[in-house]
Amino acid sequence: MNLLIAEDDSTSLQFMVTLSDKFNQMIDCCDVNILQASDGQEAIDIANEYFIDIALIDINMPKVNGIEVISLLNKKFPSAILVVISAHSEVEKQHEALVAGAEDYIQKPVSPQLFYKRMHSYIKHIEYANRSPEFNALSPNIIASEVFNSLTHYRIKSKVDLHHFWDSTVRNSSLKEQLPDLQDVVHLFFGLGAIEIEKNLFCNIYIEEGLSDFYMSISHPNLFSENNLNKSLQKYTPSLKYALDGTILTIQLPKFSTHMSENTLSIDPLELGVQVELKVFDFLDDDTLSELCTHLRKLHSHMLIIGSGELAEDDVYELTMHLNEIASLLRRANESYAISEAINSMAEKISLYKNEFIEHSNEVSKLCSTFTNDLLLWQKKLFIEGAPSADFLDTSIVTNTQTITSFFAPSEQNDDEFVDDIFDF
Repeated sequence: MNLLIAEDDSTSLQFMVTLSDKFNQMIDCCDVNILQASDGQEAIDIANEYFIDIALIDINMPKVNGIEVISLLNKKFPSAILVVISAHSEVEKQHEALVAGAEDYIQKPVSPQLFYKRMHSYIKHIEYANRSPEFNALSPNIIASEVFNSLTHYRIKSKVDLHHFWDSTVRNSSLKEQLPDLQDVVHLFFGLGAIEIEKNLFCNIYIEEGLSDFYMSISHPNLFSENNLNKSLQKYTPSLKYALDGTILTIQLPKFSTHMSENTLSIDPLELGVQVELKVFDFLDDDTLSELCTHLRKLHSHMLIIGSGELAEDDVYELTMHLNEIASLLRRANESYAISEAINSMAEKISLYKNEFIEHSNEVSKLCSTFTNDLLLWQKKLFIEGAPSADFLDTSIVTNTQTITSFFAPSEQNDDEFVDDIFDF
């Protein structure tokens, strides 16, 4: 695993290298190769020679500044964890770095205890992200008999496996680009799979790719009443073809170029290049936005501790405090009220079931990261770059809060009600 440290101050650079050496001796999960750069251009040169897993980048560096380095590294290594090293007074630049692609920031002077804790968390994240799904050559779907280009088989035996299914599909940019209905189907299968696990059953989920369609299948649909299952399918995937028998449920997802209902008029392919008009919104005033950015940065930092194995009650308290502050700020506008209520509900459940939250922190760590990244993207698009509508990302953010809480908070409804109401936000 390659760790890049870019810092123009020689004393600070040597200090972080020493901390990294000590951390390397403390862990046994992997060997960390430390790469040093004394300016931004040297950091870029190293990145052209090595694959970067983790990068600690100072903001103010000669030749190429830290924000430009982070932006370049983010494009070259999208899976890398990029961390900005900055002084307490550089709040505005910290935010710029997060927008450019940084996952976290550490303030100077660097605390050794905090450094070790964060590094442990970063490595856990990387190890989890590198887990690959299992493959199976047998085709389970009951809709088509054509030869498939690929098949992915998820064997869901625990909530960790279920989380991996969520993470490797919803965060898969290639799948999302091809399948406009992907998230709805993943949400449905996630809910069905969670119930199967509660009944101590193994769940199998398959994703198959054909020439013009994908097929997603899940086992044990007979656990649920046919009436409620059909109602959920009709309500949340009304345009998709599906087939159901006693042992398997298969849903057909057309790829984007063929995603068109029977009543849709044909469109000239050239027209697909027309861009949706984007708008920068102002329903939150400047002071509110400034406070929001501060709490989002701090929330992002605390979320990275989740899954490190060192989450304590004090960390949970800080986490819920920032969630409550964010919810309070968003409640000031009607346009962000839905997100506010969802975040407030999640904060309440984390506070109420903090021990359960800590116990399941490894399982929800990636979902928490996705949730925070969505919030940062929401803020960036709506108030800086422009978004197609005021409710941009609302569904994704609200759904993430509900999915996170489903791991540690007890369900308040029976199985059939859950299936029927799984997306009723």
